Amino acid sequence: MSDHLLKSPFSFSSYVLWVLFMDKDLNTKIQHWLSRDTDPVTKNQILKLLNDKNFSELKDMFSSRLTFGTAGIRGIIGAGTNRINQLLIQETALGLANYLRHSEENKSVVVGYDERHLSKQFAEATACILISQNIKVHLFAFSSPTPVVSYFVNYYTADAGIVITASHNPKEYNGLKLFLSNGAQIFPPIDSKISEEIMKATQQKIPSLCITDAKFKKEISYIPQEKINEYIKDISHDTNYSIGKNIPKVKFSYSPLHGVGLPTIDLLMKYNNYKNFYIVEEQSQPNPDFPTVNNPNPEDPDSMKLAIKYAEKNKCDIACVHDPDADRLSIAINTGSNFLVLNGNQIGVLLADYVLSKNKKANPIVGTTIVSSRMLNQIAINYNATYYETLTGFKWLMNSTLLDNHNLIFAYEEAIGYSVNNKVNDKDGMSAMLAFCNLASELKYKDINVIEHLASLYVKYGYYFTSQKIIHLNSENFDFMQELRTKHIKKIGNTSVSYIEDYLSGKVVYFTKEQPKQEIQLPSSDILIYNLSDNSRIIIRPSGTEPKIKIYYEILLKLNHVDEFETISKIGKSKIKELEQFHLDEIKR
Repeated sequence: MSDHLLKSPFSFSSYVLWVLFMDKDLNTKIQHWLSRDTDPVTKNQILKLLNDKNFSELKDMFSSRLTFGTAGIRGIIGAGTNRINQLLIQETALGLANYLRHSEENKSVVVGYDERHLSKQFAEATACILISQNIKVHLFAFSSPTPVVSYFVNYYTADAGIVITASHNPKEYNGLKLFLSNGAQIFPPIDSKISEEIMKATQQKIPSLCITDAKFKKEISYIPQEKINEYIKDISHDTNYSIGKNIPKVKFSYSPLHGVGLPTIDLLMKYNNYKNFYIVEEQSQPNPDFPTVNNPNPEDPDSMKLAIKYAEKNKCDIACVHDPDADRLSIAINTGSNFLVLNGNQIGVLLADYVLSKNKKANPIVGTTIVSSRMLNQIAINYNATYYETLTGFKWLMNSTLLDNHNLIFAYEEAIGYSVNNKVNDKDGMSAMLAFCNLASELKYKDINVIEHLASLYVKYGYYFTSQKIIHLNSENFDFMQELRTKHIKKIGNTSVSYIEDYLSGKVVYFTKEQPKQEIQLPSSDILIYNLSDNSRIIIRPSGTEPKIKIYYEILLKLNHVDEFETISKIGKSKIKELEQFHLDEIKR
């Protein structure tokens, strides 16, 4: 019998039941896990499930292995290969070390963490593994926002960066996000190469170095709290969104949503002469249980409620909310009668026009993802900027081949992620918040409301009206995307489909004589785009992390004057709901 069973508080009969009732593959996986796991908490979780004969839960825990998805790995905290835990983090760090050591020596990695459950423990475990492999580690001495970790990868000219975070996922989750040497997220084929090394690491001995060992203390380089001032200064001095000192600053409320954004935002905004802001007290301190919200995601309107309440009480101009690791930003605007929550596309086009209007660089570049609004392209044309599109996610936006000349001045995705400078090669909710507050301050100085200004952009570039729908997958509709590919829908309601772009096959199917787009240049991805004859667009893709389908709708409206904004918006809501219903009816046929 294995030593870990002899030493455990659980009975020999549990071991017998284990052998009798579990299949051989699961048995082997659990044995291997228990022989390697040094965390008594997760080890005892497994042993208790064995004692309780809970084989269904054990099977789920070991049914697969968490693999790289969007920027790293993310999952529910717990024991097993299908959960986030110390052993999985250690094996991931060892795999990264193996990958880095393929090239020259003297490698270094920046390691940060947020305030989620076990984040600091996982960060220290990561640092120990890397140091044991003779890789220099810059470890944050304090919990920090994800964009700050990305920034310091470049600051230290490190070979990689790791931040322990699950961003805006529910409280049960944690994860590991990985940055390349440029501070951008990993992307294919590098993610596959690292994954291969991680699988090799699952068969390697886990080094026993811990933070109390002399070698750790000798080799570790801590990033102190005061070092954050380097980020503050660098972000604040970007001329693409700086404003005159004499322009009065807007008042705003702010919530870090129980995350780590407040200390940095407090310094950043005060450094830029913002004095009239109000912190949502109930959400100001880090709390990994996120007690005041059902979902710590600022895309969820419920997460904005307290910030709007504070803004109303203190007669603020705007309300700002970050997700727990401060890389995403949500905004609500005081219209005079109420607070209107902007969607990601609206914030995106406001920031894009603002940054481009101030840009002094030659040949500026702006970019977004294929599921975001097409309006950015029109703005780019107006400013003679190069425009590019990528697949969904900042891992694609910040690693485009177009960016070799470092002229990127703005990028965004509709999921409230923005990059307003080239200091952080990832989405940064904090610099985006500063840029947006500066925009709002300049507009207020001219006696223009942000919504009025947004309407003026719609007059100039066209009113691109967007919405989203979610279809949850089950055993009956699991092959949803494949079924759509066999249908070749040619009409939605009374509007004909001009052509369909299939990003999985790379082919474009036309239903008209005009064929404007011959082939798809982006990497293969499970996405379908329906381009309608009235310039409407429908984009369908599966979620990368959950069993659901995301559908993005966009229609183009004509707005002749700012005063028509409210009326045309109501028409837009009616039209897009009609499009949604026609489309959903069609795909159910």
